[in-house]
Amino acid sequence: MGSETPPPPVTAAWAKAGNASDPVPHPLVCHLIDTAAVAHELYEVLLGPGVRTQLEAGLAPLGRPRSVVAVLCGLHDLGKLSPAFQALRHDIAAARFPEAKNLRNALIYAERRHRATPERTDLPHGVATAAHLADRFRRMGLPGEAADEIASVLGGHHGTLPPRAEIRAARRKTGDLGTGTWHAARDELMDAVASLWGCTFPATGCDDLVLPHPASVGLAGLTTISDWIASNQRWFEAHPEVSDLAEYRAKAVATAQRAVAELGWQPWRPTDVSCAGMFPDHTPNGLQRTVEELVNGRESPGILTIEAPTGEGKTRAALQAAATLVRQLGLSGMYVGMPTKATSRQARDEIDALLARQGSSLRANLVYSGATAERTSHEPRIEVREVGIDEPSREVDGDSTGSPSESGTEAGSNEVHEWFAKKRGLAAPIGVGTIDQALQAVIRSRHNFLRMSCLSGKVLVVDEVHSYETYTSTLLDRLLWWCGRLGITVILLSATLASTRRDELIGRWQSGRRNPASDPEELTAAQPGGWQVTWSDGTGRSSTKEFEVSKQNPLVLNWIHEHSEPSRYDSDNFVDWLRENIESGGCAAIIHNTVARATRTFETLQIECAGWEEPPELFFLTGQLDAGDRAERERILRARFGPVSEHRRGIVVGTQVLEQSLDLDFDIMISDPCPVDLLLQRAGRLHRHPRSARPVPKRMLGVIDPRPPANTRQKAERKYRFPESAVYRQYLKISTMEAVSANMTLDMPTVVPKLVQEVYVDEVRPDEEARYEQWDESRKRYERADRVDTHEGEVAALPMSIPGQSLNEFTRHTTSPSRTRKERGRKEQQP
Repeated sequence: MGSETPPPPVTAAWAKAGNASDPVPHPLVCHLIDTAAVAHELYEVLLGPGVRTQLEAGLAPLGRPRSVVAVLCGLHDLGKLSPAFQALRHDIAAARFPEAKNLRNALIYAERRHRATPERTDLPHGVATAAHLADRFRRMGLPGEAADEIASVLGGHHGTLPPRAEIRAARRKTGDLGTGTWHAARDELMDAVASLWGCTFPATGCDDLVLPHPASVGLAGLTTISDWIASNQRWFEAHPEVSDLAEYRAKAVATAQRAVAELGWQPWRPTDVSCAGMFPDHTPNGLQRTVEELVNGRESPGILTIEAPTGEGKTRAALQAAATLVRQLGLSGMYVGMPTKATSRQARDEIDALLARQGSSLRANLVYSGATAERTSHEPRIEVREVGIDEPSREVDGDSTGSPSESGTEAGSNEVHEWFAKKRGLAAPIGVGTIDQALQAVIRSRHNFLRMSCLSGKVLVVDEVHSYETYTSTLLDRLLWWCGRLGITVILLSATLASTRRDELIGRWQSGRRNPASDPEELTAAQPGGWQVTWSDGTGRSSTKEFEVSKQNPLVLNWIHEHSEPSRYDSDNFVDWLRENIESGGCAAIIHNTVARATRTFETLQIECAGWEEPPELFFLTGQLDAGDRAERERILRARFGPVSEHRRGIVVGTQVLEQSLDLDFDIMISDPCPVDLLLQRAGRLHRHPRSARPVPKRMLGVIDPRPPANTRQKAERKYRFPESAVYRQYLKISTMEAVSANMTLDMPTVVPKLVQEVYVDEVRPDEEARYEQWDESRKRYERADRVDTHEGEVAALPMSIPGQSLNEFTRHTTSPSRTRKERGRKEQQP
């Protein structure tokens, strides 16, 4: 193409269009302005103070940072002004571009290439954007590393950040990018958009510009989410002709403000953040007063660990701390990560009630797979209707990339809808869902930078932090490192956290905050295990406060034998134990480690309880139920066995969902053997709430006894025989038995830290030879499996930030973002 040909008007290129029968396009310049307007509006809502500070420091040489960021986000689709893209709808391009021969020839050549190949082989427009911007930024005087980084971040708005080698190779694809006039046209379009926000390119003084990783993460995430909102026809309708760009910008700014308002994305501004103000009907206990005192006056990010018994009010303490930190640190909201969907639903209800009491119009967005169907009437339902399509499917002259904004296929539309259903919750100021949604931010997968950006302006609350197996814990460690790096304040909750694990979690966050990572010995350890609250910041120091816990009745242990042959299933013993204790009144829970065992027990009780004088009502709950059925059963259980329920006659049979998912209160319980922290977590559902009278005055926990009968003589038969082998590491179950089996009663909650320490730190071991050999063999298997799981977690996770490393490492060797847990370990299984 000859350079003497003048560039086409900046309004000529199209960005989005319908199918082949629809000639109405949305001009590229309009879409760039739309996206910039949304980015400007979202800047202080989506991005946290730490990310904004680094963006503003890095981009200051280019002009007013917020305006520069908005313009850069808008330029994400600059590569669409190229022969390869414009020829995807040659009919539109031919009608809008000048009659210049060399312009037309480039389009004709590109169109013929599209038709000649069954698969797309031309340059993706995101890479084309990166190729042009990397060149333009260099011409502006930016260092090559910074030019490539910003170009890659903007060009990766469909989820994958192009590496430098791909960007360099793209510059040689002149048939796709165009030459001469096409380059000049992109420069003119870039300058036209920049001028609308008062930015002038080229700028000066850019020779030492550096964009740190937190800034790059924020720019990448803001670009992507702004593009998706600006692509939604609910707000930004096709506008085929535009003559006055300043007038169009004003309209786009107003539309962006309306879109963000309709999404409910305004920062949370809690009013009274005291315990008494947030929970006026509740008198703060020792834990909650201690948390309030510890976080009050904090002016910089940190990590707060709350170690308290089950039922002590950790959730309320965490919500009060989160509200205080949101207000003190100038954040936009919080994300509460729960271990299960059931706990997420329960937390959502509590948070919504809190927001309503404070007169806030915000409500918590429920975030997990399948949450769309469970949204309540107050949550905004955003119907996704794109402004045409970026690159039509092969059936309509073009592309079938599978990217949500690059495909006209039904699959593409579904992905867009899923994005608004799932990722929108992370972007909204108040989100609650499974911890998996936050962990996906550190898995090598598409759009991980978007998830991380969404967390950057929030307090992240992680409940039941002790309950995750090694693989997931490795991901959690990496998430905490990146939270520290981005200045994300974190609150961790646990009733059974080993002191060594607590210090590891704090150390991960502190290392990220003090990047490059500090040596472990430089980080101040918190106090030994116990009931305490610890605040740690980026200096490496920790402040710990203990508190007085509420008095609890002792836990009475009963050891229940199923059968002398572990391969057989005989429930007579525990049916008799249930009948003895609650036939005349009361309620019980039976928690098995597998769905199969829970099912057999439920079927047995249906037969056996029919013969009782007053048969109790039976309930069944596992994580494998249909989502709708499970939600309804949870509702019934909360009504029957919740904090204020009165008619509590019944037996609930289930799996681990009863252990940590619902605020239920039982008189007695039977449990399969499991690791000590989970066994004590299960016991926390016994006598959980004060009641004037109980049919069973003692807190009784029946544990299925894996020990052989006392008269067993043969050494080989003296080993532990657990009712299942696939769930939980045998080493932890044996260690737990050694720690608790000699006790008839446990002094709760005082004994909890001691037992957790014995199992996870001190390695309590059997004295009997056969059981010691069994323990030692299982310990070696545990350590081998632990190393494998740690390695697999590290492979799946993002690397820690290294100076000079490009952000495109985030999306290299991508895997599914759903890989947050492994099937074995702490998950219920069907044997």
